[in-house]
Amino acid sequence: MYFDLCLRAWSLLGQTPAAPAVNTTVTNSAATAPAAAGGITWLAVVRYILMVLYLLVCIGLIVIVLNKNTKSDGLTGLTGAGGANQSSYHGKKSYEENLSMASNYLAVSFIVLSMVISLVMH
Repeated sequence: MYFDLCLRAWSLLGQTPAAPAVNTTVTNSAATAPAAAGGITWLAVVRYILMVLYLLVCIGLIVIVLNKNTKSDGLTGLTGAGGANQSSYHGKKSYEENLSMASNYLAVSFIVLSMVISLVMH
C-alpha cells in the first residue's frame, strides 16, 4: 500500500501538467478547479500527508524501541520481579520512563493512523 502510493507520487512528480480538457457540460467550476489545475485533488494531498506522518511515526517508534533498555532478564519479567528496582518517589522522570511514555504515544498513534489510512485509501 505504501509502496504503491510512493510510486504514484513519483509518477505524478515526473509528469508535466496536461492542458485542461474542454468540458461541454455545465458544472460547478469550484468542484473541477483542483483537478484541472494539476491533476491532484485534496484527497490525494490528505493521503500524502497521512503517509508521511505514518512514516515518521514508524521511524520514531523503531528508534524509541531500539533505545529502550530491558530491566528484566528471562522469566523475572513474567513474574513481575523485574520492576522492583524502580524508584518509589515521585520526582523527575527518568530517561527510561520518558522513553516508555513516548513509545506508548507512538504506538497508539501508529494504530490510529493505520485505521485512518485504511479508511482513506478505499
